[in-house]
Amino acid sequence: MSFRLFIFMFLRGGAYGAIAPFGAIALIDAGVSVGLIGPIAGIGALITIIAAPAWGALGDRKGRRKMLAIAFAIAGIAALGHVMGARGPLIAAVMVWTAASAAFIPIGDSMTLSRLQNDRARYSRVRIGATIGYCVAAVAVGLAALSIGWGAIALVGGLLCLAGTIVLLARLQNDRRARRVALATRGQHAEAGLEWAAPEAAGSVAESAGDEAGALSLFARIRDRWVFIAGLAIVFAGANAPTIFVGPKLVTIGGSPFDVGIATAASAIIEVPAFLILPALMARFGGRRLFVLGTVLMTLSSIGTALAPLPEIVVIARLLFGAGYAAMIVPSLSAIAASARPGEGSAIQALHFGANAAGTLLVAVIGLPLAEGGGASAIMAGAAIAAPIGAVVAVRRWPRARVAQPIARQAKVAA
Repeated sequence: MSFRLFIFMFLRGGAYGAIAPFGAIALIDAGVSVGLIGPIAGIGALITIIAAPAWGALGDRKGRRKMLAIAFAIAGIAALGHVMGARGPLIAAVMVWTAASAAFIPIGDSMTLSRLQNDRARYSRVRIGATIGYCVAAVAVGLAALSIGWGAIALVGGLLCLAGTIVLLARLQNDRRARRVALATRGQHAEAGLEWAAPEAAGSVAESAGDEAGALSLFARIRDRWVFIAGLAIVFAGANAPTIFVGPKLVTIGGSPFDVGIATAASAIIEVPAFLILPALMARFGGRRLFVLGTVLMTLSSIGTALAPLPEIVVIARLLFGAGYAAMIVPSLSAIAASARPGEGSAIQALHFGANAAGTLLVAVIGLPLAEGGGASAIMAGAAIAAPIGAVVAVRRWPRARVAQPIARQAKVAA
């Protein structure tokens, strides 16, 4: 099971790595000013804020693999649209990609944690697949762009999304076949006096018990965690601003698309050892402390990137950023997942992803004057200020873990 999830994570991370790091400089090449990159990212964030909960709710109700397969297919079509050089069609392709990829993380993480029976230590190891895929795709696009331009985004991103669609559909078909076999032999099992269990894809008692809880409004979920989400959004603003503008920063100091790919891979590859040791560190020091440490490391990276005169220094700063991002993302993701009620797994993960999108929206609001006044370096400096402020807010209202109900109690609630 873990290997299959690893492959899924690889494709998910690869789809992001082929497109996200290069969007800003592709838009700049198409004639968009650096100052407008932030507002465009903000529009994408608004789309994500709407799309992520919608995808999460559809995943809980209609089936996670089914919704993910649809999202991957739409994202693949949008990736092909990145080959267009005109500003209008390129911006449209970016927006469609944003709406489709909003499903990848909330549904994918919920599905993965469910399959791993909420073993977050195993999740950290499986999550490495996304990091490796992200790095491989970013470097591949960076290399290919030197010779074929931004058609490399369409080539690599489109193929990875197509592969993700095929893998999910194949797995969905296997689950349907297993369900038919189980239903066909149910009577035989009953006659033999054996307890019959439905296939995993049909849902667990806990998931069934949580149907009513899963119908909670988005506002009810936010109400219980709004301070934490607000702080997390500010932290994400400090994380996303350097990620969005690292490409323009490299261009201004003479970097190439390959340098963008290397810098992107550098920030991601350091997550591999980080994810391996984070479960032990969380058990030893606690999630809140690691969250604060991660924010500090990201802040130092933003300062280094803002001051960097050479692409090589940016790459080193992005290594530091990757370590900090891993130390921030895993504790916050685990904390909000542990606070979920039964049956709202995908939807509650969407809140975490929504905080990420809200952070990008903050970048759009404050990024335009900063970028117009001081370019990408000013954005990095603003990120270095925002992240620590958000961390202080978030740790003051850290989500409380919800104690799981016994299965018998869950069945009673379901009845």
